[in-house]
Amino acid sequence: MDIAAQDQLVQHLDVHYCDLEGGWLSHPGDLSKDAKDSFVAVYYFHTLTTERSRVMKRLCLFADIIKKAAPGNGPALQSCIILKDCMEADVIILYLRSVTTQVNLAVRNDC
Repeated sequence: MDIAAQDQLVQHLDVHYCDLEGGWLSHPGDLSKDAKDSFVAVYYFHTLTTERSRVMKRLCLFADIIKKAAPGNGPALQSCIILKDCMEADVIILYLRSVTTQVNLAVRNDC
């Protein structure tokens, strides 16, 4: 995340005002986990305040399922992080990093 913030890869995501809610920073066995040319996708979920914890739990479950998937049987994610925005009570952020742009389509179809 620091690399992304320093290089302004994610210009609108200020991680100083976010808490890590779940997910993982690197996938076991990822040979290119330190790559500097990965693709980053950031999804913002605006929820009702009363639904925020339910949506976060579902996103954390999604991250767990993807991490446990056998190589080649799921999106090739390098990072899958769920962040809770501390400034806006209705915002949840899903941060994805991948070696390919194809993961974005796969994630949209799975959600």
